[in-house]
Amino acid sequence: MTNRVAGILVVACLLACIAGGCVTPPAGEERLAMLKRFLSAGADVNMASKDGWTPLMFAAAEGDLELVRILLRKGADINAHAANGVTPLMLAVSRGRLDVVVALIDSGADMNARKDGGVTPLMLATCCGFMEGVYVLALKGADVNAKDKNGSTALMEAAWAGNMQMVMLLVGKGADVNAKDKAGTTALIEAVGRGHGSVAAYLREH
Repeated sequence: MTNRVAGILVVACLLACIAGGCVTPPAGEERLAMLKRFLSAGADVNMASKDGWTPLMFAAAEGDLELVRILLRKGADINAHAANGVTPLMLAVSRGRLDVVVALIDSGADMNARKDGGVTPLMLATCCGFMEGVYVLALKGADVNAKDKNGSTALMEAAWAGNMQMVMLLVGKGADVNAKDKAGTTALIEAVGRGHGSVAAYLREH
């Protein structure tokens, strides 16, 4: 078996697990053992499936911090994009993996990367209600006024959800309360439309 074939088999196993192919996802020790076999086979740590999934994406999504760190030390592309545009940071954010989110950002992950639809990691954190993720991203300098393809911002999403804590955090970090999407909707309009009176009152004051 060639090194490339061996590497592909290991990556295929990792990818199958995240896609639901494993009855039970491998435990931490199993993943580390699998990674060692992958590396000893001499395979490319950035080898990807046809959908663009890399081992680092698997590790980030699973919240396996040790595996993430090993892959980064071995040269894994921290900003690799899958076919739909997702990055390791986006996967960690969408799964609420705070320690991995912090590790990726501190290692240079692009906090303003875009997936399909123009969605950023901060927007994902907001949509998922991942308050800690929103805080870390905003604190580390993510663009709080980034817009997706429809012109929506993280603040609009937080207002729509009625998440006062998140709204206050974003506004405090410079989110534009008067920003409009392509339909002319603002965060205030979102809050009013959903009946979030306290959020609407806060936005009016700012």
